[in-house]
Amino acid sequence: MPKKTMKKLTVGAFPLISAIIHRLDLKAILSKHLGKHGNEKISTVDSLIMILFNIITGRRPMYDLSDWVSNIHPQCFGFDEFAGTIFNDDRFGRATEKIYEADTRCSSFFVTY
Repeated sequence: MPKKTMKKLTVGAFPLISAIIHRLDLKAILSKHLGKHGNEKISTVDSLIMILFNIITGRRPMYDLSDWVSNIHPQCFGFDEFAGTIFNDDRFGRATEKIYEADTRCSSFFVTY
């Protein structure tokens, strides 16, 4: 019989932050300015929301975000499950680049607040 392991995942302040993001309709605002790309497994908006969660909860460096994401319950980000390897510093870097390529008003909103 295979040995079962248990992994402890963080929830912390994520439900409160998620409720605020939902109430502000931040995903819709960002989606309006950034659009969708058909070849993404995780949308740019979802990656940016994860970066926002990171900034609010403690500012881990960009190169450490994949490890940070792997220790948080996927439902905190609105996913039932995800492979931890899908999140890496390159994905988060591309997401931050796309916000600067978008409408100037959206960029200043994200950077200022």
